[in-house]
Amino acid sequence: MKNHLRLLNLIIGLISIFSISSCNSNNSEEQLTQAKQKIDQGKYREAISIIEEIERHSANNHEALNVKGVAYFLMQEHSKALGTFSTAIEIDSTHSKYFENRANVKRHLKDNKGAIQDYTRAIALQGNNANAFLNRALCEINTGYTEEALADFNKAEQLSAGKDMKVFFYRAKLLMTQERFEEAIVDLDKAIDLAPNHADSFYYRAMAETGANGVSDKVCELLRKANNLGSDAAASAMAEYCQ
Repeated sequence: MKNHLRLLNLIIGLISIFSISSCNSNNSEEQLTQAKQKIDQGKYREAISIIEEIERHSANNHEALNVKGVAYFLMQEHSKALGTFSTAIEIDSTHSKYFENRANVKRHLKDNKGAIQDYTRAIALQGNNANAFLNRALCEINTGYTEEALADFNKAEQLSAGKDMKVFFYRAKLLMTQERFEEAIVDLDKAIDLAPNHADSFYYRAMAETGANGVSDKVCELLRKANNLGSDAAASAMAEYCQ
């Protein structure tokens, strides 16, 4: 009889443990959703408070740490963001997004080589990540790897199905440094089609036109458009070219 009672108590205890664990898991998921909503609302401190509550009963919750890192990054607390993403990666290094997020922090801190390493690891885990290719290209430009950058821009264009104006805009700027003005014009026209109110696209389109065909009425028309959209550089160029 005593053995039977001990067994019954053990079973009840195990059920209680599993029930508590299940409740904690469900509660963490709900809190994580709430934290993400707070970030979407721009309430970053509130998001961090929710995450810290999750950490009290789930210290190794790498998803929560990733969300916390995003909140720190958006608050421009970059050292905290970097450390938080690194902790998430130490717990689980199989998530492409964690490496991409840490790379974004490093890029912002101008650690271009470190960012390239993390973007590369993100791409290895998720080869269809267009943003990782785009941002790696920007870091490669800053470190002098221009051919690698062009290859990454091309891959980003393919993966984004030609719908990301940033790919065309930044590739055009790189092409202009190589005096490949006709190719830059093609890219800038695509960027303008995708984002017709982007002032800098019109400014660089004018500069590419100047490089390809010299100063013309078309250049001044493009500069006026850029100026009307708020480009300070266009105003200076108009004073030089369009008197």
